[in-house]
Amino acid sequence: MHGKYFGNQDNGKNYLDLVHNKVIKYFNDKIFKESLIHENVTHPQRHFFGNKQECKTFVKIKTEEHSFSSKDLLQDFNDNGFRTPEKYEHVFGNELNATY
Repeated sequence: MHGKYFGNQDNGKNYLDLVHNKVIKYFNDKIFKESLIHENVTHPQRHFFGNKQECKTFVKIKTEEHSFSSKDLLQDFNDNGFRTPEKYEHVFGNELNATY
């Protein structure tokens, strides 16, 4: 069903919107603990480089912390730049792409 929409024949409900709104609510309530994602965004950016490219790197934490927080990672990228994060590093290589 990826990319397909239910029609009026499907009980008149737009299940795509219902599921999308539940996912947004879950992230805001449980993950971020604040309203960071808005439901009425059109053409959202899917990753740092737009919608049509990919990044063949992994992100590794530089410190001895046992927790890897997406929120902290994004804050580090916002504060220090995507290419020069303070607490994280980009790890890349063909051997990593083959084994992960």
